[in-house]
Amino acid sequence: HPLLLVEEAWVLKASGKPTQAQARAREAIEAGGINQGRCGPTAVLVMAGLAMETNDCKLAGHLRQNFTPGSGSPLSSTPIERFLSGAEAAAKEDLRTAVQQIVSCGRLLERSGWRNSALMPWRCIAAELYWRLGEWDQAHHLIEEAYAPAVAWGAPAALGRVLRLRGTLRGGEEGLALLQESVQVLESSADRWELSKSHYALGRQLRSFPDSTAEEHVRYAHRLADQCGIRLPSERAGTGLGPRVPGRVAATAVLTATELRVARLAAQGRTNQEIAQDAGVTSRAVEKTLTKVYRKLSIQGRAGLIETLHPLAGGLG
Repeated sequence: HPLLLVEEAWVLKASGKPTQAQARAREAIEAGGINQGRCGPTAVLVMAGLAMETNDCKLAGHLRQNFTPGSGSPLSSTPIERFLSGAEAAAKEDLRTAVQQIVSCGRLLERSGWRNSALMPWRCIAAELYWRLGEWDQAHHLIEEAYAPAVAWGAPAALGRVLRLRGTLRGGEEGLALLQESVQVLESSADRWELSKSHYALGRQLRSFPDSTAEEHVRYAHRLADQCGIRLPSERAGTGLGPRVPGRVAATAVLTATELRVARLAAQGRTNQEIAQDAGVTSRAVEKTLTKVYRKLSIQGRAGLIETLHPLAGGLG
C-alpha cells in the first residue's frame, strides 16, 4: 500500500538509513502515496527533510508540486509551503533562497504553537545553510537558540545533533566536550547515521589536540556509515560543518549554480552518469562541467573537490 511505503520511509529515516528511506519514498511516489489526498502535513515535512539530506531534487520537486495543505489543517499552508520551497531550493544549491524560506517557515510554525524540535529541526538545517554561505554569526545564533528546546524535548537524535553542531561551531576544548556529549547521547538513539557523524566530528576535533583515539572514532564512524548504507567518500561521514576556512567557501564563488551543484554531487561520490540522470543532461555534459570546475578551482580531480568544497561536500547534518 502506498501509505505503508511512506511510513517505511519515515521509520528508515529515523533509524539513520537515508538512502533506504529515499528508495522507499521514490516507491511511494510511483505508487501515488505522496500527494495531497493521501499524505498528511507531518509526513510531508519529514519527506522534505529527507529530500534535503539526500540532495534529491526529484523528491523535493514532487513534494513542492503535489502538496498543498487543506484549509482544515491545524497548520497554515504558508509555513509548510515555505519549507517545501526551501527544500527544493537547497536541493538545487540555491542556498540563499533555501535558508530564507526555512527560517521563515520555522518562525511561522512556532507562532502557531508547533515546537517539536525533533520532528522539525529547522534551526539545525538553517544553521548549516548559513555556515555553507559563510555566515558564521547567523549559524551560531540559531544553534544557540536550538539548544534549550532540544534539551527540553529530550529526544536523543535531536539533542545529539544540536550538541554536535554546537561543538563543531565552538571548537576548542569546549567544543570537544560538546562533541563527546553528543556521542554519549546518540548511543541511546536508533539513528546510527547521526551517531556516525558525531563520531567523525569528534575524531576530527581530537586530531587537533592531538589525541591517540582520534582515528578510532573516525574508523568507527566509517563502519557505522557503511551499516547505514552510505557509500560515499570519507568526508561524507562528517558533520556537514568543517573548520572555519572562509577561503574554501569563497573559492566556490567563481562557480555558477550549475557548476556548484555538479561539483557537490561529484564530491559526494556520484558517478557522471548518476549526476547526468539527476540533472537531465548527458554524461559528456557533466564531464565538461567538471573540467571547468577543476580549472576554476585549480584542483586535480575529485579528490581535490572533496578537500576544496568541504564543508559543502557534506549533507545537512
